[in-house]
Amino acid sequence: TTCIVIVRLPTKLASASEARRVLDRLDGIDWASSEMRVTDKKEAFFESVLELLQLIRYENTIDTFLNAVLVILLIRVIQCTSLHPRLALLTGTITKAMDDFWHSFLLIGLIMCSFAGIGTWRFGAEREEFANFEQTMQTQFMMMLGEFLPDWTDKYDLQVFVVLFLLVMFLLVLNFL
Repeated sequence: TTCIVIVRLPTKLASASEARRVLDRLDGIDWASSEMRVTDKKEAFFESVLELLQLIRYENTIDTFLNAVLVILLIRVIQCTSLHPRLALLTGTITKAMDDFWHSFLLIGLIMCSFAGIGTWRFGAEREEFANFEQTMQTQFMMMLGEFLPDWTDKYDLQVFVVLFLLVMFLLVLNFL
């Protein structure tokens, strides 16, 4: 698995020069020229844009694959620590607690999704932080980390939402698990 990452590194560096080549070709289109037809200019432009988008998709695919390889490598390293007697205590504890971790993540996820639905429905039209479900989940996660909305005390219903969210997440979920 490490070999895959090492072999891929030079092509990752070469992709920057490939992107630069496509961008230079895009920049080289002489839009002010009257010698070249407008349709030819548009065709050259869209060909370059499509090539650039294809390069981006390819890089994203490779990056996703390599991230998966690195996660698998990390899991293998953690598994290898179970061979040492003292380190085996840590991996054994994690192994025995996986069922509890799963149920904790499930409970936290359900509660956060419920609050995200309420927040998006109630505040989505008024506030950017609650514009859609994903943004609301991110806002709630940041609130769990201690970063509150700057003006959350201005509106009564937002105060109630934030206080209820924090009460449920910290006092009930995180302390009782």
